[in-house]
Amino acid sequence: MPLKAIVCPHCNKKMLFTITSDDVDLSSGKLPAPLYVKHSSKICQKTTTVYLDSDLRISLMDKGIEDGSKWKFVKFVNSLDDSG
Repeated sequence: MPLKAIVCPHCNKKMLFTITSDDVDLSSGKLPAPLYVKHSSKICQKTTTVYLDSDLRISLMDKGIEDGSKWKFVKFVNSLDDSG
């Protein structure tokens, strides 16, 4: 399970999360595929859409929840850190 680190676009704090290939719809052929990451910080608690390529690398991210209707599924994961 790769550990990923991003800066939350809502509060500018570091967010850590783990992912597996089961967390992302790679079978649709539509890449990059979205994954919703909820920041577990007590202060933030906001969701960011992270887009991953076929090697589970982050290619871009957006604030909030994007439309996931193009994919079979879009999973929610919580960040690991609970600072703040």
